[in-house]
Amino acid sequence: KTNVLFLGASNIMSDVIPAIFDSVMHHQTYSLNLGMPALPVGPTYFAFKDYLERNPAPDYIVMHLYSDDGEDPGLFDKYANQGIGFPGELLSYLVHREDKSVVLNYLLPAHLYGTYILRYSFNFLFNRDHIEQKKRKNRQIISQMRENRGFYNFDDTQLSEDYTAPGDTPGQVRKYDDFSEDPYVYKLLDLTQKLDVQVMLIIPPVRRNHFRQYQKTPEQFSRIFEKYSNVHAYKGGVRLLYYENRYFCDPDHLNVHGAERYTRQLAKR
Repeated sequence: KTNVLFLGASNIMSDVIPAIFDSVMHHQTYSLNLGMPALPVGPTYFAFKDYLERNPAPDYIVMHLYSDDGEDPGLFDKYANQGIGFPGELLSYLVHREDKSVVLNYLLPAHLYGTYILRYSFNFLFNRDHIEQKKRKNRQIISQMRENRGFYNFDDTQLSEDYTAPGDTPGQVRKYDDFSEDPYVYKLLDLTQKLDVQVMLIIPPVRRNHFRQYQKTPEQFSRIFEKYSNVHAYKGGVRLLYYENRYFCDPDHLNVHGAERYTRQLAKR
């Protein structure tokens, strides 16, 4: 039985190693990482419902809330369109998302993958080995993720000590969207409350020069803690956890050494 689920976007998928978490917990837990790249809480909600169709409810969920404010869908349409549930999930997005393009992309994939179709067609005719190489690589990635229970390591490299990114704002706190703007935040938390699943909200580690530390728990989180008795934060509230650059493989994701360190630290919380 999986009694701990890790939910969130890519910085959960690449930051938490279930096998290490369970070893620190002396194997009193069996955990699974269901983090999904670049996807907000909507697809996470439906992935959790899919999970519940095949498994009993977990005892605990550890998650980073990544909401959709409707202004910048990012990779939502490309990624959510792969494996989307029909008709329930698709119709739900049609009703609840301001951007309706996910429906068009589902019904007419060529609208979304036009340039990729041309590239695939060229390789199919003139460079078939490239396609087979990609298939082998993808199968290897999926096999590793299954073995690692959802954990995926983007890269083993590390950033230099003096690295800074163009979007760094060391003098400003990290801004979170108003969670009330994304109905799937409350759909997911309502479901956990109904199932009596304990939820701990976390913020994955950030580089020291990325954001300024919170003086107090952000209001968006405080409202959730007040509304849901089964949702908590680590003692001291929601605070940023700073890691040195050497633990990151890119501006936002930990390398394997950072993931090992964070997973151990998370388990001890």
